[in-house]
Amino acid sequence: MSRKSLHVQLFVWLICIAFLAMMMVACTDDDDDPTQAAITIRSDPNPVPYAYYENGYYYWTCTFYVEETAGIGATLTEWYTEYYDSDGNHLDTQTFSVQNFRDWFVECDAQSNAYIPGLASVCSSFWYRTASSHGWYADNYMRFTDDEGNDFWAEGRFTLLAP
Repeated sequence: MSRKSLHVQLFVWLICIAFLAMMMVACTDDDDDPTQAAITIRSDPNPVPYAYYENGYYYWTCTFYVEETAGIGATLTEWYTEYYDSDGNHLDTQTFSVQNFRDWFVECDAQSNAYIPGLASVCSSFWYRTASSHGWYADNYMRFTDDEGNDFWAEGRFTLLAP
């Protein structure tokens, strides 16, 4: 067998292997399954109407929801809120603990945990208060690690209406 013939056979084999490899990739299960949890942070209602005035403070109340929508569970690891006036000026930053989350988010699912199962939600009756009567908003930032090992942030803005 000549050297040229051997090269042609080798070339044909490589083409066949490449074709089979492409067929195997094309036949794999590629149904766009999510690879990361998807967390939604929202309030009900939003915007949040002014609720009442008491002892020098204005209060707003709402239900605070944290929902997983991709079918992959996630565990809260960090949480803070940035507060802004209605003109966008930064007012304050407040850090909450994972234990705060465990203590407060027990109403929708009647369990005290920092884990949100896939396609589930947790909620809490929540209130905000300030000595000022202006409208403002709260940007909630929560960091999670999901069941796939992904570390990510989710955020949700709550608009609080002036009285």
